[in-house]
Amino acid sequence: MLFAVVFTDKPGHGALRAEYLAAHIAWVDANKEQVLVAGSLRENPADVPKGGLWVVQAPEKADVHALMQTDLFLKLELNG
Repeated sequence: MLFAVVFTDKPGHGALRAEYLAAHIAWVDANKEQVLVAGSLRENPADVPKGGLWVVQAPEKADVHALMQTDLFLKLELNG
């Protein structure tokens, strides 16, 4: 089953997102069999991201929640 996951960053966390972006991208790559599409959300291409979007393949919603808990950005409390 496919799930769409939308994240909204906490205000003022752009620098934290940038600092850990490489590690987050490595996490996305390591989970590419489940995270089929992932990217940041912003109003304009040059803006600081305001959140993110994933398309996740998983048997159940609980599996998506479990996967989310392993994402560095969520562990850093970047998203609210």
